[in-house]
Amino acid sequence: MLAAMRDEQYAAQDLPSYGAHEQPALVSRTHGQLRKTLLGTVVAALGVASSVAGLVSYPDLDGVFQGRGWAQALVAVSAAMLVLCLWQHLSWRRAIAVWHGERNSDLAAVVAVSWILQLVSYAISVLALVVCAIALIEVGRFATTAVFLVLSLLAVLAAQILAGVQYVRAEGPPGTVQF
Repeated sequence: MLAAMRDEQYAAQDLPSYGAHEQPALVSRTHGQLRKTLLGTVVAALGVASSVAGLVSYPDLDGVFQGRGWAQALVAVSAAMLVLCLWQHLSWRRAIAVWHGERNSDLAAVVAVSWILQLVSYAISVLALVVCAIALIEVGRFATTAVFLVLSLLAVLAAQILAGVQYVRAEGPPGTVQF
């Protein structure tokens, strides 16, 4: 018959550390999420570069920059997506630091802001689509500018998928099973 062990008989490493913030299972599952948001941030930066190139190559017809404001708006929208993707990436890094035990903080504010920003990313994507379509109509037959504007739109949409909608969850990355 097995005798019950007293608490004093257990070694320190055998006792669970209640209140510890380390969650190695979440940390290991989050590395893919971190790579995805980093890739989305890089793609968003390429979108900003492409929209700036489209703005720089915008044609000057007799000193009239008709429609140039739409290209400027696409630069602003691309920059907004870059900032949003960077925030999501840094939010995941902070969550990993908390789950790894390096930081002792509550993730409630990070989770709330991250969730709100993923909703904003949808609005930014729709705005980018509208602004790019109008800019393409205005630019007309100038292929170089149009190519840069379309590349910028594609980068904004890809960045939104890769990083914009990847909001931080307190329970871990998507697909994490809770017990």
